Amino acid sequence: MTQQAFIPDPNLSTSQAERLFSGPIGTEYQMLDLICPAAAAMSKRVGGFVAGFPADVRKHPGSLSVFEIGCGTGITTLALLQSRGDLLILAADNEPAMLSQARENLSIFIEQGRVRLIEVDALSATSAIFA
Repeated sequence: MTQQAFIPDPNLSTSQAERLFSGPIGTEYQMLDLICPAAAAMSKRVGGFVAGFPADVRKHPGSLSVFEIGCGTGITTLALLQSRGDLLILAADNEPAMLSQARENLSIFIEQGRVRLIEVDALSATSAIFA
């Protein structure tokens, strides 16, 4: 059996493309650990990179505010939060199944007020935040 890379269909409408993680792929996303074991390591590298950023003293003295686009199940969000204790994250994703898993995976950090999840597509989120 040969493996084929996933190549998005250029004829997909925007709404179809935005829903690529709905259905089984969204509810079974933890399979990524088996399919791509390097995914967790990549997320930790992102966390390590952000760990070196300076605090955002203008908005939240002693903390760093981050906007994460496409947080999915919260794999990278978790790595970011574990990289430094002063991180505040607004994490966006447009797929309810992914956000449901993220809520579960990040529940402690949500309760601590360190992360807030929003269900919105990236373009709408960025235009609302940076308007």
